[in-house]
Amino acid sequence: MKKILLPLLSLAFVFLSCENEPLEGFDLDATGNTTGGGSVGGEAVIIGEPGGESTGDYWPMAAGNKWTYDYSVDGVADEDAIMEISNQEDYLGFPSYLYSSFFQNSTSTDGSTTGDVELNSYSSKNGGDYHFSVASTNINVGGFIEITQSAYGFIMLKDYLNVGESWTNTYTITTTTEVLIEDLPEVPTTNLNVIYHSEIMEKDSTVEVNGTSYSPVIKVKATTTYQLAGTPDSSAEYFYYFAKDVGIIKYEGSVFDADDNITSNVLGELNDVILN
Repeated sequence: MKKILLPLLSLAFVFLSCENEPLEGFDLDATGNTTGGGSVGGEAVIIGEPGGESTGDYWPMAAGNKWTYDYSVDGVADEDAIMEISNQEDYLGFPSYLYSSFFQNSTSTDGSTTGDVELNSYSSKNGGDYHFSVASTNINVGGFIEITQSAYGFIMLKDYLNVGESWTNTYTITTTTEVLIEDLPEVPTTNLNVIYHSEIMEKDSTVEVNGTSYSPVIKVKATTTYQLAGTPDSSAEYFYYFAKDVGIIKYEGSVFDADDNITSNVLGELNDVILN
């Protein structure tokens, strides 16, 4: 099984290729589009419920904001990762910010790389809760197959919690694949159950990244478990560093693919930021 990983999202798509070898090797530099709405686990994605009272702005959101990161996989430098907000719009009935680029580099857990996968990614803040959402997505792969993935979302940061406090989000990503060529085998629908557990590790700390000191910083540990029927669980562990009035200044972590017994390590460090 080959899982395609996006930094921060950890796991965006699951392709069952173990029993469908003719589908192996398709380039994912494909035509794709995303739509709003959708559901997570068959229920509406709720981002309009306010969290506790915010202690500051640890992820500034405005059209034109752009964060650029030095990015590496397993110690090997890759192209810069970019997170850029294009505009504000309603997503699922709540004012949100759409990203023209959200860490576009993608890496597969078998060590290969893929073309960019275009996703409509949104962030929003309600009280002290910082939400991240991905709209339902449709990708046509070379005219051979069409892949549809359901929407999902989770809370990346609760800035009002104390060190040691935590929260958990659970959701299901449903992926359906339509085979467009008669001679190719059918691909079954998959339901990936995701458990996203986060904990505040540090608050009011000072962190130096690329020669710049940031303070105060909140460090969050995010541990994710991916459960797919008939396969062993895979997992990811990331640390995110949120600087007040700047945003994410650093992220680092590892992803373990139990099927291939491969662990991938990623590191992103802020090298430039534009805030409006």
